[in-house]
Amino acid sequence: MMLLALVAFFDSFKGWLPKNWLASRLEAVILSGFVRLLLGGLCLGGLVILAALLKNYACYYHFTVRRQNDDLLVERGLFTRNTLTIPLRRIQAIQIKQNFLRAWLKLTSVELILAAGMIGGQLLYLKKS
Repeated sequence: MMLLALVAFFDSFKGWLPKNWLASRLEAVILSGFVRLLLGGLCLGGLVILAALLKNYACYYHFTVRRQNDDLLVERGLFTRNTLTIPLRRIQAIQIKQNFLRAWLKLTSVELILAAGMIGGQLLYLKKS
């Protein structure tokens, strides 16, 4: 909006200002606004990606899955340690999903389908072996 206001302002004085000076100033204003907008968008996008990475890091810090007797123990978390105990007899199916990016990183997601349904709608992410 400010860029349009500046263009309109310069356009009103177009008749008595030198054309070369007007064109160079208008071009500088347009380019500086575009560059600032582009840099602002890149910074904002970078901050959003960094926040998502930090959230996932805190959520899946020291992620371990181990078998203890007839149970599967899943532990994870940085600030709050979450421990999930799943009886093996309740597991009805295992669904493995892998998209292109996870295949490239050699990761896969494993979803356990239990007799009572999925646990809180959460997926488990494991290294592919």
